[in-house]
Amino acid sequence: MRIFALLYDGWEIQDVQAPFAILAKAASLAGQNDAHFAVVGEPSPNKRLPQPRTTLESLTHFPVVPDFNFDNCPQVDVLIIPGGMGSFLEVKNARIVSFLQKQASSAKFVTSVCTGSSLLAVAGLLDGKRATTNKILFEQQTWYSKKKTEWVWNARWVHEEGSNIITASGVSAGQDMGIYLAGLLFGQHVRDSLCVSLKYPAPLTQSEDPFAGILKRDWSFGKKISWKVMELLLPFVIPMSIGHETPGMKTRGHFITFLGPGWDALDVAGVLEAASSPHLSYQINLISLNDVETLVKGGDSESDFLNQFINVQCDKVVDWADNETKNIAADDLPVYFAFVPSLPPSQFDLARRVVTKLQTLLDKGKIGRILTCGNTILRQVEVNLKLKFDQCPSVSDKAGTWGKFSDSWFHAETGVSGIPAFFTFVKEVAGTNVVIERAKEMELDEKLLPAGIHF
Repeated sequence: MRIFALLYDGWEIQDVQAPFAILAKAASLAGQNDAHFAVVGEPSPNKRLPQPRTTLESLTHFPVVPDFNFDNCPQVDVLIIPGGMGSFLEVKNARIVSFLQKQASSAKFVTSVCTGSSLLAVAGLLDGKRATTNKILFEQQTWYSKKKTEWVWNARWVHEEGSNIITASGVSAGQDMGIYLAGLLFGQHVRDSLCVSLKYPAPLTQSEDPFAGILKRDWSFGKKISWKVMELLLPFVIPMSIGHETPGMKTRGHFITFLGPGWDALDVAGVLEAASSPHLSYQINLISLNDVETLVKGGDSESDFLNQFINVQCDKVVDWADNETKNIAADDLPVYFAFVPSLPPSQFDLARRVVTKLQTLLDKGKIGRILTCGNTILRQVEVNLKLKFDQCPSVSDKAGTWGKFSDSWFHAETGVSGIPAFFTFVKEVAGTNVVIERAKEMELDEKLLPAGIHF
């Protein structure tokens, strides 16, 4: 079975990495270790972006090297299409539209998340169908189908019986859609086991969309005019929007992500999506834990077979001898946060080295807070800090799947547990309102917010 993700410059990280990683975990649970996960796409020819390029850059600064382009990509069984600001340029890309039309004719499922629905609409794949999309940009999205689609506001995702098209609402809705799709592909028993593994026992259902009531539709005359102006500016705005930091915002400091071989894509999806909030204004930096290679492969850290199918180009290779942060951040801005997603059990020695380095930097006051994920890293954190996770003074998640070893060191189990852990940090440094606003933008299930926070 071929399960591919379609990427383009300006894609949204949680839109695609959440369902992509969820399906990989489901395939692993189903014993389908021969499932083929890969990325297809072509770097934008936009001359305002650095050329030549081999990566597809996200809005969050997560440059991925594609495995296939539109000419050599084989027929897929499942295709996942994310949203993101880049989608508003790609609707005019004849190559991507033609590719979608060709793949959809034989694919088992073609799915979109958020504004990825615009690409399906332009390709004619939503004609005569019901569909949904991002709530904040809902009315803008309906333009792309030229009134040939029935757009559904109150839907977490839409899948009509007998159709191979599934459209999900904004950002984290792809997570719930991915769990639903896992049940269709691998069986309900796998879907149920998957929810336990993800630490997300009750995902939202197809018609269960709280954001239909939380967010409001607005397509006033002023909104229409402002959107038309934005469309004219998009070729200039999008190249400025993708990468390390949000344009027009003063960067407060660095958010460092350490990636080792087999890093967990689901851990990264939720935490980096939350961290890219303009309310925080962090510069995202990616540090490779390989000794000599900036390209690091990740996937499902809990699988022996499906843990290396996303190729990410990091900014730098870690300098193990540097006990300052000069190798990580060349400027004088502080390192507010360091994040290490789960690693496979085979990377235990690497986990030991990175935990020791983080502890040294924390003791020297070079890093503000740390979030680590997964059991491989947890064992080493417990050794270094001489404290068992279940004895932490603060294990305050609603599901009890993350906690704080100290005021500065957070740890979460792999899956979606990193999201409430990181948002607890955001609450402490920026306030509850910032958490709520970012969660609304992500259309995040309230069950994944820190205890005591409600919309």
